[in-house]
Amino acid sequence: MAAVDDAIASLLTRVVAQYLTNGGYVTLFPQDMASVALIAQYVAQQASAAGSSATLAAGSLAAAQAITGGGQGIGTEPLDLPRVVEHGRAAFAEIDSIRGLFPLLVNAAYQIVLQDFGKMVFCTSGTNTYTFPAAADLPDGWFCRLRNRSGANLTLNPTGADTINGSASLAIATGSAILTAVRTAAGTFEVA
Repeated sequence: MAAVDDAIASLLTRVVAQYLTNGGYVTLFPQDMASVALIAQYVAQQASAAGSSATLAAGSLAAAQAITGGGQGIGTEPLDLPRVVEHGRAAFAEIDSIRGLFPLLVNAAYQIVLQDFGKMVFCTSGTNTYTFPAAADLPDGWFCRLRNRSGANLTLNPTGADTINGSASLAIATGSAILTAVRTAAGTFEVA
């Protein structure tokens, strides 16, 4: 690498000096041609190394797709971003699900929705009721976190014949720890 750096510096110095003093004309001498050849050889080596890296990356992508079945977080192009949020039966969730990392303050009656996946839904005032969507409409492993700091009970209701901890509803006392509500089966939520 030092020889290439020296060759580039020497060639640039001579070419620039000649260009400026000869009215824009440059004459290359045999030692200049040797520098050009050394630089060209270095560039060819770097191009070959880049090609090898691309081949390895493509092989890694193919191996990852073979292991995961092709779709679970592994895109079809080398630069696709992997999915990072676990989600039910699939190895990874849609990238959309990362918005669930933000808390949601709701001090009123609220219909929890699929997009609340992973969010902490909490209240700080009033007597509130949160209603879950039908468990059958949510993927296995769907969850959200709940917190009640309202000074009154927070009531959780399922939809239809679904249950929460085996009951038709669940009251969460104020000041409770952060609880996780998980869809465990069609028609069932568990809160702990």
